[in-house]
Amino acid sequence: MTPQATSDLEAKSRQFAGEVGELLAGTLGIEKQIVSVELGDRFAVRPAGDHAKDQRVPLAIGGEHLADLSIALYQSLDRSGAHLKTGVDSVPGWDRVIQEGRVRWRTRQFRSAVRDLQVEAADVLEKEGWALVPPPVIREAHLEPYRRW
Repeated sequence: MTPQATSDLEAKSRQFAGEVGELLAGTLGIEKQIVSVELGDRFAVRPAGDHAKDQRVPLAIGGEHLADLSIALYQSLDRSGAHLKTGVDSVPGWDRVIQEGRVRWRTRQFRSAVRDLQVEAADVLEKEGWALVPPPVIREAHLEPYRRW
C-alpha cells in the first residue's frame, strides 16, 4: 500500500471510529472512546483501552447490566482506494453457531415466560387443542420482569 493510501485509510478509519462512538452514545447512551489502531495494512476500529476488559462496551436493559460487548471492526481500502471495506474475522460455520445460539436463547426466554405466565400459556395450549390438567395450586402470574425494559 502506498504512503498516500495508508494516510487516506488512516483518516477514513479515524473518522469511522468517531462515527461508531457517536452511534454508541446516541443509541445506548454509552460514552466510550472508540479508536482506530493500525494493524499492518489495515486498521482496527475498537474501544480504547490497553487490556481486553477495558475495551468492553457494557450493555444494560432498564438500567441493569446485561452483558459486555466486544467490538473490533477491521478496515482496509477497496481496490479503487477511495472507499473503506469493513470485515469481521470469522471461522467457517459461524452462521450455524449464531443460529443455534438464537434457538437456545429464544427457547430459554420462552420457558421463562411459560413459568411466569402459566395461565396464559395454558390458555394458548388449550386453544391449540391440548388437553391440560391444572396443578392443585395455580401459581400467580410473575409480572415484574415484564414491567421493566
